[in-house]
Amino acid sequence: MKIGMYNRWLATLGGGEKHSLAIAEYLSRNHEVKVISHRIVSKEEAARRLNIDLSRVTFDFIPEQNDVELSQLTREFDLFMNVSFMDFIQSKAPKSIALIYFPVQISDNLSIKYKIGWWIKKQFLLPSLGPEYCGVRWLDHQNYQILGNNGISFNLLSAEKGYSIEFILQVNASTEDLLEVYLDGRLVNRLDFKQSVTREVSLEIPPSPSRHEIWVRPNSIGSNVQVAVSNISIDHPRFRFFKFMMQLITNKIGIRFILLPFRQSKIVESINTYDMIWANSEYTRRWIRNYWKKPSFVLYPPVDIGHFTPLPKKPIILNVGRFFEGSHNKKHLVMVSAFKKMVDGGLTGWELHLAGGTTPGEIHERYIQKIRDESRGYPIILHPDLEHTKLVQLYGESSIYWHASGYNEDDQRDPIRFEHFGITTVEAMASGCVPVVIGRGGQPEIVTHGVNGYLWNSTDQLIRYTHKLISDPHLLATFSEKSLLQSRTYSGERFCLRLNELISELEK
Repeated sequence: MKIGMYNRWLATLGGGEKHSLAIAEYLSRNHEVKVISHRIVSKEEAARRLNIDLSRVTFDFIPEQNDVELSQLTREFDLFMNVSFMDFIQSKAPKSIALIYFPVQISDNLSIKYKIGWWIKKQFLLPSLGPEYCGVRWLDHQNYQILGNNGISFNLLSAEKGYSIEFILQVNASTEDLLEVYLDGRLVNRLDFKQSVTREVSLEIPPSPSRHEIWVRPNSIGSNVQVAVSNISIDHPRFRFFKFMMQLITNKIGIRFILLPFRQSKIVESINTYDMIWANSEYTRRWIRNYWKKPSFVLYPPVDIGHFTPLPKKPIILNVGRFFEGSHNKKHLVMVSAFKKMVDGGLTGWELHLAGGTTPGEIHERYIQKIRDESRGYPIILHPDLEHTKLVQLYGESSIYWHASGYNEDDQRDPIRFEHFGITTVEAMASGCVPVVIGRGGQPEIVTHGVNGYLWNSTDQLIRYTHKLISDPHLLATFSEKSLLQSRTYSGERFCLRLNELISELEK
């Protein structure tokens, strides 16, 4: 069988990429598998970083294409798999599977507030931001920059007549990398920032019945360039009127409409072309049913539990999660505050360790500096960009694992801000750590409260459950053994068995 797997974001080599490439590796044992993306990634580097055997998998890199062009590409495969986050492509293959890390809400479920916002966006041709968006930096009361991680993209509405758009791009430092500008998948400009960190961009947008997409991305893999966009101006009377009104009131209201994402009816049309939907957790599966009214099958991501081993335990509480600013960050400051309360209340001999990768950009550097400032004077140790072998050792030596992603968020209004599964929690459990994690998102699927760990919903509970484990070494040891046993549920062997079941179900 000839299998095609599409992932626009392959170059990030993150958790979703490990999940999908593990599928590719397993299927390549008996089938011809081609992974399709746009930015060149070394297959050897991907295999090394993700610890996956990709020797039988083919990587194919094609120019950026729009959804219609990508849809035509699916025809050449017996089975097409869309594993790209927030990309919705109509499949024309005989068999098709969509792997969903988390669904997007569609128009049937929109609130009145969203419908009003969407109406305003349409009336005034306001752009919407893509998934690279990571924050807004206010320069003064009226002027702002929109920040992106490793590039930025935004969508434009169609108009009966063409129009032009202008904006200013700024990078965080002079760089040898070029920024490539794409319009509807077509490369239209390459920008050099050797002499200046700021460049003006002007594009002509043709009339079209469908929306347009602009991407701005560094031309090299692993680039540390942070991109900021400012002074967006669309040469159309409706947009000019909106901009004038916001200047009279405040641009802090206007930016809310730009941050409001597109909800496109094409999602339903695209999803209907897939024979099966796979979800990465029960939590995701529930929201697929809620948002899309569609059934789906759970395929948990595999965890390399064999790499993690319990070591002689030390009085360490550990959290592992990337350091970045934004409302959906890992809530490091919440954990720092809780641990400080424990120390102020008399806890001695214990340390809180925070490990994770860093994110380029001034806004993220300020975030990690704030964590350092808040931790000063307490036994709190930060491990930014800790190499893997040392991280495995830290896992093995730690006694308790904390996780706080989603704390103080609304899981009905913004369910995407919670951990959809919880790979680091499983890694900690495989290392003999006892999890004390937030009781929402995908975490309750991993941790059984009062059996192999604790689930909390307030910092008072977090502190109380942690004290309970610290004061009872026998309970800590018992939960550690049960956590280790539970982690095997997510092993590579279990993953392959479940994947084989799902493929067999598809072939019926």
